[in-house]
Order: sequence, then C-alpha cells, then structure tokens
Amino acid sequence: GFNLGVFADLKGDLPRALAFDERGVLFASVPGRGKIVALPDSDGDGKADRTVEVMTGLDRPHGIAFDGGYIYIGETNKVIRAAYNSESLTAGTPQKLFDLPGGGRHFTRTIRIQDGKLYTSVGSSCDTCVEDHPFRAAVLVSDLDGTNLRVFAEGLRNTVFFTFESGKMWGT
Repeated sequence: GFNLGVFADLKGDLPRALAFDERGVLFASVPGRGKIVALPDSDGDGKADRTVEVMTGLDRPHGIAFDGGYIYIGETNKVIRAAYNSESLTAGTPQKLFDLPGGGRHFTRTIRIQDGKLYTSVGSSCDTCVEDHPFRAAVLVSDLDGTNLRVFAEGLRNTVFFTFESGKMWGT
C-alpha cells in the first residue's frame, strides 16, 4: 500500500539533512552549495511545487531546526539562527550563536532542539587521532540563544544524526 516517488529534483544539488517547519514544509540543507532550501507542497500532491532558496552563502550548512519563530542552522564552523517567516518562507539576518571547530574529516553539524535546549554534534577532525579541541567528537548542548554551551556527550567519532525518544538521545 506504499508508493515511492520523487518529491523534489534539486538538479544535482545533493541535499544532506532534512527538517520540517511548523507548517509542515520540508527543508533541505545543501552543503556543497552553501544553502538551505524549502520545498513546499502547497497542493498536497506529494511533490514539491518549487524550490525556494531560504538562506545562501553559508559555510557547508548541514543541520536545520525550527523553534519560536527562528530557523537554526549548523554550519561547519558555527551555529546560527535567524528570524523565520513560515508564510513567506524567508529568513532574516543570521545571528551567530557560537563558534565551532571547523574543517577536518567530519564537517557536518547536526542540530536538534529538545526540551528548550539546542544540541549540536561535532565530529572528529580525523579517523584515528587524539583531538585537541574539547568540542570535537562530541555532542554539545546550549540554551536556545547559544549561551551556556557545554559538552553533553564525548568520545563519539562522528554522530551525524541523532534523535530523542522516551527521554533518551539516540545517535548514529
């Protein structure tokens, strides 16, 4: 009883992470092009009607989250947020919440919001080395405005995706 089909063709843009805004519009990060796109399906036919570039000029964006009228983006070297208008699919001027160690072997930064906290994963800089930055190979947690940033879990080579279920964090 299930069908599989193409929801959106981003013409070689290679989307990486997906998230839904509060209205159910699908968003995708496109790290190689430095952008975040929205893929609205206004007529509900199971196919995106168009591709809307919501944010551009970003440094390998990956994680996307929404909360309290903001869109949050995990770039390779920082986490930002911007005021977000779900009616027009537009974002305001980004505000940097905190810096992250950039580059390295694992550049993705997955983010999630849970119980009023912002969680950010930062992979190791290589596959088999001792890290020199405490934020590497870890999941960080902060307040939604970026304050009180600290290590939540460490010793994790590269937790690219994670979620919360039954009061526990689950990561890959």
